[in-house]
Amino acid sequence: MEIDPRGWMWIIDVGRLYIATPTPDNSSPPKIIIYDLNANQTVKSYAFPNEVAPYNSSFLNDIVVDVDRNWAYISDANGPGGIIAYDFTRNLSRRFSGVSTRINPSLAFIIDSVNYGTQNFTTPSDGIALTPDGNELYYCALHSLDLFVVPTSALMNFSLTWQQISQEVVKVIEKDSPSDGLAMTSNGDLIYGGLTTSAVYRINRISSMQPPVSAEAYSNSVTMQWVDTFAFDDEEGSILWTTNQLFRYFTTPTNFVSSANNNYRIPMRIFSWKTGDRSYMFGK
Repeated sequence: MEIDPRGWMWIIDVGRLYIATPTPDNSSPPKIIIYDLNANQTVKSYAFPNEVAPYNSSFLNDIVVDVDRNWAYISDANGPGGIIAYDFTRNLSRRFSGVSTRINPSLAFIIDSVNYGTQNFTTPSDGIALTPDGNELYYCALHSLDLFVVPTSALMNFSLTWQQISQEVVKVIEKDSPSDGLAMTSNGDLIYGGLTTSAVYRINRISSMQPPVSAEAYSNSVTMQWVDTFAFDDEEGSILWTTNQLFRYFTTPTNFVSSANNNYRIPMRIFSWKTGDRSYMFGK
């Protein structure tokens, strides 16, 4: 979910139930719900068409919001992956999928000196981040090192085909580690987590017009395993993120909270890093 400066909460409803089982319930369509926290009421609820978010295979995962234009962009973290663009004003949506939203099947995950191979974390497009001016959308597959950017003008142009949008996509950088969530600060710095390095990285003033430089900002090999989701405390000027050892849950669920090493007995943590940063929604 995302909360904009108006106090509107943009909520993703995946729709599908029991998706990790052999018999998921696909009877409910994926939706986006906009809820006004100040008025305590729903502003709008929109069910995505099957061709935008397939009812039997999609997994809508992460969201960013262009407040000025009233557009939202959502990652589909299943199958070949995809980016969904939603126009709040017209109540319309479209989908984009291409090579850039897919996994790198040859990438092996080595975490805490354990080689988990190439088959355990095959999640496509996952993390997304929007520049403060709303003109560029950065995204990456979880099972890949590549970070891509696409102009939002291409996604907003519903007359463009997937192939035409793909021609607008640019590979920005090969990250230091595969990552889950992404975040963008109000001054245009991109933040991402290192799943195989238990670290958080920062790319200052990221731009498709110049070569970016990724620098490690913070790391802890014990407490920061699987950096997942980012958020901002805009009043305190802090970046927050969660860690959850999700790789242990996927591979050895019975040992998720029963590791012989006491350091791993707390599987989930929330970190707060006071940097003076605010969310991309407060920048222009």
